[in-house]
Parts: sequence; C-alpha cells; structure tokens
Amino acid sequence: MKRIILILLILILIIPLQAQEYTHYTTIDGLSGTDVTAICENENFLWIATNDGLNRFDGREFKVYRNDNTSPNSISENNIETLMFDSKGLLWIGFKTGGADIFNPRKNKFIHISEIIKDYPQRVISIYEDSEKNIWLGTWEDGLYQLTPTGEGDLSYHVSKHYPKNIVSSIVEKPKGKLWIGTYYGYFLYDIENKKDISLKENYYAVTQFLDTGEKNSLWFSVWANGLYKLEWNEDTFLTKETSMTKNMGDIYRIFPATDNKLYLGTWGDGIKETGTGSDVYPKSLQIDAPVILSFYRDRHSRFWAGTYGTGLFRLNDKSKGITDLSPINKNGLSAAYSLHYFGSDQLLVGTQGDGLYLYDIKNHNLQPRLIKNTGSLFHKYILSLYKDDEVLIVGNDDTGLQYAPLKADGKTDFSLRTYHIDKNFGKVTAIFKSSNSIFWMGTKQYGLVSMKYDSAKENFIDYIHYDSFGMDEITGFSETVDGQIWVSSHSGIYLLDPMTNKVQQYDENVSEMIYSLADDQKDKCLWLGTSGGLRRLNYAGNGKIENPFSSEMLPDGAIRDVILDTYNNLWFSVSNRIFCYTNSAHELKEINSGIPNKQLLFSTTRCKTNGKQYVIFGGTNSLLLIDPQVVLNQPEHTKILLTELQIDHQTVDVGQKIYGKIVLDEDTEYTDSITLSYLCKWISLSFTEVGWDNYHNSYQYQIKGFSDDWQYLDITKPITFSQLPPGDYTLQIRLNNTSLTKKYDPLWSLHITITPPWWQTGTFYSVLLLVISLVLLGIFFIIKNYYKKRQLQRLKEIEKKKKEELLQEKESFFAGLSHDLLTPFSLIIAPVSDLIRDETMNEDQHEKLEIISKNATFLADIFSTILDFKRAEQIDTEIKEKNIELVSFVYIIVNAFDYLAKSNKIKLSYHSCISDLYISIDNIKLERILYNLISNALKFTKEGGEVDVLLSYDEVAGIFYLKVKDTGIGVSRQNKEKVFEKFYREEKNGDSQGLGLGLYTTRKFLHMMGGEVNIESIPEKGTVFTINLPAKMIDRPKPALDIKDNIDTDGLFTILLVEDNTQLRDYLKKKLSVHFEVAVASNGIEALDFIKNNLPEIVVSDVMMPEMDGFTLCSTIKNTPMYSEVFVILLSARSSSEDEMQGYKAGADFYIKKPFDPEILIKQMVNVYATRQQRRKQIITDLLSPQNDSAKSHSKDDFLGKAVKIIEEHLMDENFKIDEFAAEMNLSKTVLHRKFKLIVGETPNIFIRNIRLHKAANMLKETDLSISEIGYLAGFSQAHYFIKCFKELYQDTPKNFRVKNKVGDTNTNEDN
Repeated sequence: MKRIILILLILILIIPLQAQEYTHYTTIDGLSGTDVTAICENENFLWIATNDGLNRFDGREFKVYRNDNTSPNSISENNIETLMFDSKGLLWIGFKTGGADIFNPRKNKFIHISEIIKDYPQRVISIYEDSEKNIWLGTWEDGLYQLTPTGEGDLSYHVSKHYPKNIVSSIVEKPKGKLWIGTYYGYFLYDIENKKDISLKENYYAVTQFLDTGEKNSLWFSVWANGLYKLEWNEDTFLTKETSMTKNMGDIYRIFPATDNKLYLGTWGDGIKETGTGSDVYPKSLQIDAPVILSFYRDRHSRFWAGTYGTGLFRLNDKSKGITDLSPINKNGLSAAYSLHYFGSDQLLVGTQGDGLYLYDIKNHNLQPRLIKNTGSLFHKYILSLYKDDEVLIVGNDDTGLQYAPLKADGKTDFSLRTYHIDKNFGKVTAIFKSSNSIFWMGTKQYGLVSMKYDSAKENFIDYIHYDSFGMDEITGFSETVDGQIWVSSHSGIYLLDPMTNKVQQYDENVSEMIYSLADDQKDKCLWLGTSGGLRRLNYAGNGKIENPFSSEMLPDGAIRDVILDTYNNLWFSVSNRIFCYTNSAHELKEINSGIPNKQLLFSTTRCKTNGKQYVIFGGTNSLLLIDPQVVLNQPEHTKILLTELQIDHQTVDVGQKIYGKIVLDEDTEYTDSITLSYLCKWISLSFTEVGWDNYHNSYQYQIKGFSDDWQYLDITKPITFSQLPPGDYTLQIRLNNTSLTKKYDPLWSLHITITPPWWQTGTFYSVLLLVISLVLLGIFFIIKNYYKKRQLQRLKEIEKKKKEELLQEKESFFAGLSHDLLTPFSLIIAPVSDLIRDETMNEDQHEKLEIISKNATFLADIFSTILDFKRAEQIDTEIKEKNIELVSFVYIIVNAFDYLAKSNKIKLSYHSCISDLYISIDNIKLERILYNLISNALKFTKEGGEVDVLLSYDEVAGIFYLKVKDTGIGVSRQNKEKVFEKFYREEKNGDSQGLGLGLYTTRKFLHMMGGEVNIESIPEKGTVFTINLPAKMIDRPKPALDIKDNIDTDGLFTILLVEDNTQLRDYLKKKLSVHFEVAVASNGIEALDFIKNNLPEIVVSDVMMPEMDGFTLCSTIKNTPMYSEVFVILLSARSSSEDEMQGYKAGADFYIKKPFDPEILIKQMVNVYATRQQRRKQIITDLLSPQNDSAKSHSKDDFLGKAVKIIEEHLMDENFKIDEFAAEMNLSKTVLHRKFKLIVGETPNIFIRNIRLHKAANMLKETDLSISEIGYLAGFSQAHYFIKCFKELYQDTPKNFRVKNKVGDTNTNEDN
C-alpha cells in the first residue's frame, strides 16, 4: 500500500495538470457550430470552419456564411472539413460532402469547384498549395487531386489524380519540389517537377498530420493509436527513419509548435497536451474543457487557437503579456482588497473590507490571514490604510486608534499586531505617510490630520500632534515637496502644509470634487489626483490650477480611488473595472487589456518588486492583477481598422451592386479605399471593426476632411452616419485618440468619398455653359459689328428682290391676261367653225380643213385654260374650302365623266371601291381637279385596247383614304419618276402628247396643301400606278331620302325625279338632292315616263347615255307632251362636245350640264329654277284672280289653265261640283290633276275652283246690283257667311267694302244685312 501511494505521489509530481488561461467561444458568442474543424487567416480576419458554416472573426464578432438556396451567392455546403488561403488570396473550402468552394474575399463571391473542373472529389479533408502554384486536394478514399494552372485564367486548371482510393489527411512540401503525402495507409513522397512517385520503404502509419518545425530533412507527424513520430531522411537518397517521440499516447489528431521548443498535441479524447521535442518526454496536459481537438492555429499576433469537437473554439494565452491574474481573494467569502502594500520577500499585504488583514504569497499564490487583536467591535476588520518599512508595520482600520507591529531586520512575516490608542478623537486612519524627517503623517476619516513619531527602541509612538486646520475632514493622501512641505489631499480639496509654521494653503478652492488619492510627479512638477469625478492634474510649478487633462471621450467618467507612479514614472490608475496607464516616455494614455474577463471593481493599487522586477498590483473585488510595466507597455501595437459594412439610404451595399445607376463597390468593404456616390444618396452609414487588438483598448476619433476640420469621438462599435453630403470630394479619416496632451496620431484608416453632383452642377456643364455664353457674346459682337454693314446689303437685296418679283408678277399677269383675252377670240373662232362643220352643204375637203381648224383652235384654248389653272394654283387656290361629300359616289361621278372619252378611244375604264360609302369633309374642287388630271393623263397615255382602273380604299385606323389610278399605258422610266411632278415636264415617249406639263405639278401642289401625298410606280411599256393619300375628316351620315317605291306626299316639298342608270351615281345624287328636295329616282327613260305619268314631278334630272331610252329621247317626249311640257328638264352628260350640247337643247332640255360637275352648283341651279317657277306661279294666279281682270283667262301659252277655267265657269253655280268630275272633264287622273295644278299655279284643284268662283263673284260685285247673298249663291256658295269669309281671305276685304271701292257707275245697290 505504501508503494502504491509513493508511485502516485511521483506521478503527480512528474505529470502535473497545468492550469491554462484561455478564452472560450461557443455558439452563444456567435460561433456558427460546435465542431471547429479548421482555422486560417488572411490579412484582415480569422476564418473558422465548423460543422455548420464558415465564420469570419474580427476578434469581437463572428460573421457567419451559410448555404442559402434563395441567394445566388452563398456557400455550397455547411459541413466544412478544411480551409486554405492560396497565394492569390482565395480561400479554398473543403466540404464533408459536395466537393469544395473557392471564396474570393475581395469580391465576396463563392465559386463551386464544379465551375472550374468537371471531375472533382466529393469529400475534401486537406488542401495544399505548393511552390509551383499547384493546388492539391486530399480526399476521403478518392486519393489526391492535383490542380495545375493552365495559364488561361485565374481559375483555370488541368486535373490529374494520384494515389487512388487513399484517405489523404495531410500534405506538405519539403524540400522544394518534393511533396509529402500523409494517408491513413502510410505516407508517400511525390516529385512535383518530374511528375513521379519517389520510392520509399513500405510503411503503414495512419498519418493524421505532418508538421514542419524548420529542422532540415525532418518532419513530425501524428498518427492514430501510436502517438507522435519524427521523420528524418537522407537528402540524396530519401532513405527515411521514423522515431517514436511518445509512448502510449493513443490517438493524436493534430500537432502544432508551442513556445520554448515544445509541441502542442491535439488528441482524440484527451484534450491538449504539451510535450518537448526530445524522445521519451512525458507530455503535460493543459487544463481546458475540450477532450477532442480538431484544429490548431497561431495567428500573426502570436495568439494560439484550438478548435474542438463539440465545445467550440479556444484561444490559449500561452505567451506572457505582462499581466498575471493571481488566485481569487474572495473565493471563501472574503471581501474586496481595499488597500495593498508590498511587504517584501514576495509577500503582499492585503487589507479587506470586513475580513481583516491578509498576507499574500505572490510566488505560491497563497493567502494567509493575520490576526488583529479584538478591540471590542468588528470595525477593526475594515482595513483603510497600510504602511510598512524596516521598523514598523502600521494598519489603519475603521476602529479607534490604529494597529501596528514592530518589525525585525530579518524580514520574517510572523508579526503580531498591537493597538495604539492615545486619544478618543484619534482613529479610522485612512492615509499613512512618513516624511523625510521620520515624522508619520496620518489622515483620518473624521478626525482630521495628526502627526507622530515612532520610537523603535520603545516600540511605540511619541510626539502625537493634532492639526485643527483640517477639522473633521477626511484625509486621503500625502506627499512631500523638496523643501519639506507636505501635500495633503482630502474630500474637500488639496492643501500644502508647512510643518515649520503649521500654515495651510488650499489650491483651487472652486473645485467641488472629492480627492481620493494623489501621486507626486516631481519630474513633471505636478500632482496627479484621483477624484470622485475622474483624473485631475495640479501643475504646482505653473498656475496652481486643478485641470482635467483628458476629455471624456478619452477617459470615461467615474471615480478614481487610487493613483500610483511606477518606477519608470508611468501613472497607473483604474476607473471601475478598467485599468489605465499614462506613459511617461510617449505621454500616451493607454487602456490596458488584461485578456481576462475582468468583471470586478478595482479599489487599490501598489508597487512591488519580485524576482528582480518591478510590478504594479491592482486589487479588486475578486482577485489581484500583477502587472509588469516593462512587458505590458512594450507590447506590439497591431491595431487595424476595417470597414465592414456600407449602407446607403438604409440599404446594405453588396459588391457589384448598383445604387442610383452606379456600382459603388468593386471589392468588399475591407479592401475599399474610395467610393463614388450619386448626389441622390441621402443617408450613408459605415460600420467598422478593430482587428488585431489584444494589448490595449483603443479610443478613436474621426474626421470628414473637406466637410469639417473637427475631429469627433468614434465609438468603434457603432456606425458612422451622415446625411445630405453636398457634392464634392471628402476624406473620412480615423486616428487613435489615446492622448490629448502632446502627440497627435496620423490617421490609421482613410476612405476617399466622392459625391457626384447633378449634371447641371458638373464641371462639364459649366464648361459647356461658359462656352455657350462666350459663343453667344461673340455672336452678339459679330451681329452688332456686321449689323449696319448687312443692313445696307439687305436693303439692296430687298429692292432687287422686289423688282424681280414685280417683273415675274408682270410676266405671269401678262400671260394670264393674254390667255384670258385670247379665250374669247378662240371661242368666236371655234363657234363659227362648228356651225360650218354642221353645214351639210360643205364638201369633204372643206369639212376636213374645218376639222383641222376646230381641233387646233380647241387645243390652243385648252392650253390657255391650263395657264389660267396654273396661275390659280400658284396664287389663288391657297385656301382650303372644305365641303361635306360622300366620297365613293363623288369619285364615281368624276370617273363617269370620262366614260364617253374612254369608250371613244376603246379603253376600258373601271372604278372599284373597297367601301360602300364614306362621308367626309374635304375641298371637293381641288380633289376633283386632282382626279381629273390623273385620269386624263392615264387615258392620254394608254393605247387602244388598254385599261384604266380607279381604286378607292380606306384605312380606318390611320384615318386615311387612298386613291389609285392604274393604267396599262406607256409607263415612265425610272429616272423620270420625280420629274413628272415638275413644272412644264412632258413625257416624250408619246409623239403626239400635248399640253404644257402642268397637270401633275398642280396635282402634287394641291395634295400638299390638303395634307396628302402622291406616289408613282411605273414599269415602261407596262403601265403606271399613281397613288394619292389624304386624311379623311369623318362626318355624320345624312338622313335617307325617299325612293320611287315610297309613298310620296304630293303636298310635300318640291319633287325631283332623278334618272340615272349607274347605281352609285344615282345614290350619290339622291343623297345630295334629298337634303333640299323631295327626290324620286328611276334607272332609265321608260321607267321615268311611267313615274311622270303618275306623279308629274317638277324637275327631271336625267343622264343622257342610258339603256332602253336615252336622255335625249326622254327629254323630247316630256317637252312634246302637253301634259308634261311644264316639267323642267336638266340633262347630265359626259358627252362634252358642242354638237352633243346642241343636240340636248334641241331635245328641249332646259339645262345641259357636262360631267364632271359640282353637285353644289347643280343644287344652286335647281333652287334658282324653283324660285323662278314659284315667282311665275304667283304671277299667274295674281293675274288670273286680279279684281282688275274682268275675265278669268290664263296666260296665252297656258291652254291647260284656259280649259280648266272654262269647265269651272260651266259649273259655277253647282256647289256640288267635285274634283272627280273636274278630273274626268280634264281627261286626267285625280293625282295627275293635283300635280298639274301644283306645277302650274302652285295650288290644289279645290283651291283653284274656289278662287275662280270668288273671282266671278268679284266681277259681279263690280258690275251688278245683286245682293251679296245672291252673288254668293251664283258663285256656288250656298252659305253667305262662308262666302264672306273666303272672299275676305282672298281679297283682304269684305264683299261690301270691295263693292264700294270697285263699283262701276252710280247704280244703287241692295245690300244684304
């Protein structure tokens, strides 16, 4: 049993558990997963692979990258095996399943390996880049993949495979060109340059990792089950030798170099161990709560990281930073370390608040209580102050008096405290100080200031003095000047006491803060004061004012309990749980980062010397902090500021994203040193992180250069935001804010910001504007300069132009007047010649000569008529006079007018319309002239047997109608297509073509005036197509007119009979005429005669050329039939020769109108005819019924009326004489009789009979003496009163008065009453 206990003791001594300081990160801190499989870093961040995503760590926060199926740019898988940064800065990420990703931190872009190579492994557990830039992928059971750059692009590789079916766990190149490959089935060596395997002796090590410590021709490797080995080889033959460095170690998964020529071993189940590089060295276990270690890494700041299975990430503090956290002082319920004083021999006096006095062994971390004899209360355990020198130890507590212990020169710590009590007003000693003259100055909590001396021989205090100058003020500190005066700090201020005179001088009485401690900086001649409001400085060599040396941005607000100067004159103090040092050499204020989660409040500080080194010790509520100033203040400063996020108008900006049309970030924020933003960006936010921080907590300031010269405090944990930056160039700068006394730091980070102005505020715009203004001014200058010069020239030109215009006008007027004047002589030539041609006595030779004269005279007349048309087109017809027409029929009338000419030349003339009707408003005169020119040209240049077709179509969407005139004539050559519309152009192909060449010119001019166009398509000898288009201004359809089959009200409007065989023309004219007249229609002469017999119209409008009976025959029949002779006849004909016109008038036509004609003119003519006939009817009835007319006789030419009057007179006394009897005696039907009377006198037969009776009665009133009743009876009126009424209506007077006025002779008459 004793042997077993002895062995255990030996093992405990040999294999101790080493307590290790570390920082632990888990998912609670933001880490994405519990298994940390790989760790690496680039120039900015630490990158951590886990089983649940990739992490970017800046020392404070984790940014997690996980797979997101909704995002086009995310990591492919979450379960990561390994990481590696290549020489291009790209991060290679090996997955447990799914191959690998390549992440570009600059572009913040993930690329899957399938995008660069087709054949890729599924599970990648190791990645390596060799000296030739080849990428090697170690896989699980799929061997080794070699990716050789092709040189065709950044990510273009040729793939080759090695060591198939192997689990490749580790890859390392040593020496250059030789690649060591560790697998679970042994290790191999590959010659990169020669592309072949180097033969090694057979081995079966399950290698988990290779490690190169820098030793020549050697590597370390860890294996499953058998621990750690050192591999050595011959440089020439590569003959290998393996040496086992540990025994019975079990599974070692990772190895990494530690400090002091040692190695860290990451085990699978036994945590982290530390071992030396010699053989048979027993490893030491590091006490961390992580049994399985998956990864090791040491960053560029020498911080050591360990990734674990299931327990997250650890940062091990394996290098001394000059700060040691001593064992807790409050683990057994002890209160805070309120006062400290170095005892010597690596011992520290610790005074607590409530637990008395302790002696702390700094080397052995051992805390021992020191008994204070009971004074009857518990206040003696509240230690307020400590003092120790070679003679005495003094302890001030919250009780009366004080405790002290005489000390011997041997430095032993077995002292025993005694109580010193001299006065009831002495106690609660808060500060103890020994001046150069060996006087102890003691400040109390409520009894003011006292002084005394210590008699070492008597081991007691003597010469006790109380100073009333301080009353009951609490004294907190002392210091001695060079001349022996004493500085005294208290809750009421700072005082200087002269011991010789006992005079007290108070400094800066206006300061209201309580002073808790002081330190005399004799080098800088000032006092540093710890107060209730913070750190203050009293420059006693200057103005004697108490000043605040640091702004609140540099130093947080809070009470400072203790200040101390170390051996190197550096000022140390604490605010709450934060430790600060104002360095003597650089005059920098630094906040010390202990690297330990320090949640305790710090109350006291002191200096000590141990192991030959000077230290500063801080005491707080939980532990003691031992600080080596030389180490802490000389740590490297690795601080680096990175921009981590840019937001514009509350939207995070990604790489390549456009904001207001501009790409803001070409690279990720940490690589960006300038941005260009639009003036539309109203709100800008920049977030930062501080990387590399470890030794100090830094304070920062920022400045927007170009906007403000002031430096503002920056809380690095919060973004900088600004809004409405005016357009311009700015530089955002960040610098350290660790001092406000002397040195100003250069910026650590800067970003150039350009706010682009709106286009109207750009330099280009101003340059263009300046150029424009300059040009305008220059132009104005030249205008003014040349004004008077040009003015004279302009006047001369105007005079010359006016003369030319007058000359041209005179010429045109001359030719127009000449043409007009010559038309009359030509008419006088043509008319007699036409008469001679009709003379049948002329022989054939004379007839032929007369034909020649007539033809050429007519030709000349046409030429002069054309000149007049041209003149009208040039000067007169510039106004558009629109009228409402129905286009389909209107065009037909014009086409029909050429029917006779076409038939005479044996040309087929046709007209087709794609629409049934189209009611529009247009200048019909110009349209008629246009069609006349186009159709006449087509007929002129088309040979016998040819065809001319007119087509009408309408585009309802565009509101345009099209007219095409297509012929099969001689055509127009390509080069002459545009010339045909020029003045006086004539096509010379047709030898007998005549005219002035103004028709098509006039046509295009009219079309342009009307908003239309004309196009020509022609093939020589095959024909020509003229196409015109004009806008169609639509109008409402007029009301329909009566048809011949409709019931006609014979008492209605003026009746017209329209006789036309062409349906379209008939319908068109019917619609036009029906607006003014009652219209009936017939299709030929026979049908018209039938209508006339039964209805007797007032006017007959008839075509000449009709089937069955032509117009001439119809007209002759009407005029030669007495019953119809009063009917007015108008003939319409395309036969426009004088002979045809003469034939029409011979047939009895009242008007002979040539086609084409203007329907409005025709209507005007018919209205005039109607008015004339109405006037004639009135005259006839007036003459017939006039009282001065003794007999009721009609006009001499009107036999019809004479017969009617005679019949009426024969039945004058027959009051029952009816219309039927009257019609029978007139040999007419009742209807015809009615129409006949309406036609001749404008009255019905009944009215006519009554008027004849009244006329006879009027004569009897004048010539007889019969009574009025008798005369009425003789006139056919059976009732006198009715007779009188009718007589008065006709003659506007009563029969009696009429007789009086018109009585013949003096014969007396009998009048009825």
